[in-house]
Amino acid sequence: IGEIAYLGTFYTCISIHTQEERILPQPVSGAGHCKWFNVRMGFGFISMTSSEGSPLDLPPDVFVHQSKLVMDGFRSLKEGEQVEFTFKKSSKGLECLRVTGPGGGPCAGSERRPKGKATPQKNQILYPFFLHCMRLNPPHPMMSHFCICGERWQS
Repeated sequence: IGEIAYLGTFYTCISIHTQEERILPQPVSGAGHCKWFNVRMGFGFISMTSSEGSPLDLPPDVFVHQSKLVMDGFRSLKEGEQVEFTFKKSSKGLECLRVTGPGGGPCAGSERRPKGKATPQKNQILYPFFLHCMRLNPPHPMMSHFCICGERWQS
């Protein structure tokens, strides 16, 4: 909900929030284990087993992004890895703010790494268009080619 107000030479959108919306939820601590983590996409979910030190009967899932992991190098989580974290409720659900290993140490992480880009096939190698300018054979014999320098090469 909002309204538009004229302030001088600019129109400005002024948001109107209720008292509940203005109060930011305080971060809460929790502990649990990694349910799953996609190393390629850089996110996953933690199954929370305790919140503020008290165990939970039905463990909720908490979203975790790789940028919130406290560790060196490539940031990821291994499935089943025990973690401690702080989280808050967002518009999309529970979301981690900071994730550490047990006792506040760094996370162990997964051994998996995202697959790199495939190397080009031999027939996918791109040849420069100016080979004939260096008095070499054209890339395809028996065809005429245009060079970026403007010359035309014909075999």
